[in-house]
Amino acid sequence: MYEEQQDKESQGSIDLKSPYPKTHGSANSSHSWRTDPQDAELSYFSQLSRSKDLNDFKQRILKAVNQMGFSDFSFIHMDASGDIDSLVLSTIPRAISRSYFEQGLYQHDLIIPYANSRTRPIFRSELENYVNQAPFDNDMTETSHEIYKINKSHGFYDFFNMPSNSFDGSGKVMFLVTQRDGNPFDFRQRVMQCLRSLELLSEAIDILVGQRFSDVIGLKKPLPKTIYKINPAPLRVLQTLANNDLNIQCIAHKLCISVVTANKHLETARKSLGVRTNYAAIKRGLESGLIHFED
Repeated sequence: MYEEQQDKESQGSIDLKSPYPKTHGSANSSHSWRTDPQDAELSYFSQLSRSKDLNDFKQRILKAVNQMGFSDFSFIHMDASGDIDSLVLSTIPRAISRSYFEQGLYQHDLIIPYANSRTRPIFRSELENYVNQAPFDNDMTETSHEIYKINKSHGFYDFFNMPSNSFDGSGKVMFLVTQRDGNPFDFRQRVMQCLRSLELLSEAIDILVGQRFSDVIGLKKPLPKTIYKINPAPLRVLQTLANNDLNIQCIAHKLCISVVTANKHLETARKSLGVRTNYAAIKRGLESGLIHFED
């Protein structure tokens, strides 16, 4: 069914393309974790990487989502075949997910093939409008109507879905947020204000799930990581830089080395990690697990 639907989409019978680009430049200035894009990105890594366990990880995600003005979220991993690996990272009421799986609604839910074939964010209501244009009822229209009724009964009128390729290359992931008992128009406005923040949060979740919680939530084994050859000294300088709001002189003083040596170590770190800036080196080091944020 999914393959048939994707074939129809590729023929261009009805355009499902979301009007929202994959990379968003707008920012939510009221978000307490946001300053500029680079600082915000590292801030999400910093906050989430300090999680003690999976439950703490989920609560930290929820805190970030709540601060943006949303009530609930889900982070879903789909393997290469489109199967959903886990719904552990979710604050959506279990009654909804139970109905979704027990009634087999996932088999004809259009969001699944959409997420598997696209990386553009989309509101669920847009997919529902597309399905409602069908000239006659079929499994997909009936499924869409049933999902809408279930969601509405719990106070959820729309969801914003952000599919993307998983960081570890093992499939697709989808981060979605919603607002319980909220006005749909206000929800859309809030999403537009928070697009970039949501994108950065989704990326941080994806990377840290692969690094720390893949076994806990039952993800399939990821692809082997890239191995970087780098000595401890450059990593020590890079980690100190990542964990302290200090200039290079202060970093050198803190580590009892000269400024020249500190700069040479950072240059070595950048070359070893294949990047051009210290910020990019910090991000690459965090992604690969070579450095971490300290408590």
